[in-house]
Amino acid sequence: MAEDMARSLSFSSLLMNRELGRGLVELIEFKVVEKMNLQGPLEKVSLPPNCKIVAINRAGEITIPKSDDFVQIDDHLMMLCDSKAFPDVRQMLHDTSDTQRAMIVGGGMVGFYLAQRLEKMGLDIKLIEQNPERCAEIADRLAGTMILNGDGSDLGLLREEEAGKMDVVFAVTGQDDKNLLCALLAKQLGAKKILSRVNRSAYIKLFEMVGVDRAVSPGQVTADAVLQRVIGGEEVITLSDERMELVDFVVRPKAKIIGKALSKELPKDSMVGLVIRDDVPMVATEDFRAAVGDRIFVMSMPQVVSKVKKEFVA
Repeated sequence: MAEDMARSLSFSSLLMNRELGRGLVELIEFKVVEKMNLQGPLEKVSLPPNCKIVAINRAGEITIPKSDDFVQIDDHLMMLCDSKAFPDVRQMLHDTSDTQRAMIVGGGMVGFYLAQRLEKMGLDIKLIEQNPERCAEIADRLAGTMILNGDGSDLGLLREEEAGKMDVVFAVTGQDDKNLLCALLAKQLGAKKILSRVNRSAYIKLFEMVGVDRAVSPGQVTADAVLQRVIGGEEVITLSDERMELVDFVVRPKAKIIGKALSKELPKDSMVGLVIRDDVPMVATEDFRAAVGDRIFVMSMPQVVSKVKKEFVA
């Protein structure tokens, strides 16, 4: 979890980044901010070559986008892109990660390893931990972190330690209510970015609705690490706390989809993201027809994954 959160700081608006297809494709999630100039009708959004938006998370509600959808400020977008286009994606995000100051609330294992990771990135770090014995224990092992003994959900302490001036605040205690309160207070004080641990994954949507930039469930991070699970030759990757799934499969010689237009075979609530053909990622146009050996990425709502596999994989 600590590594997953630290990776989110590669860009200040980047929430998730994962390599797929032997490194040929990237799956990213990012928060839309005004300077990106992405807001407006989805069909008019200008993206780098071989990139496609495959999901929109708006205040915790996740949908497969349609051409007549609108992109709004603060939306979280999931996008599949050719790895070679990543420099263009970086330029599109207008984001070179100017993160300098970080605050961590919670000095348990997650907070400790997160501080270690951020120290290696050269950040100015404050860590708030309520247990004085734990403070003493980790202080000897975190030479580049200011350890503070106190309650990270105390408004007075957060104000005194300038939580509102932080580039990022991590709320990673073992208590969801404390993490939520800390996140809300830090947001109210003006912190640029809030990332929170959510121990009960059912609360992730609530955290996102109240303005947490990214809520991470320990169980989901563990699952994601092993979840490119192989089922009958295809991989199914669970995303957004099991509210979205990405099916990754290779077209086999007897597949029903061969020679058919992909767009016409799709079940509702699913979308073809990218196709890799001869090691070249590409966006599947409306008349794109599948061929043996194509590697196809389909974003889908969980309830229609079985239909996707029936139509595309069988």
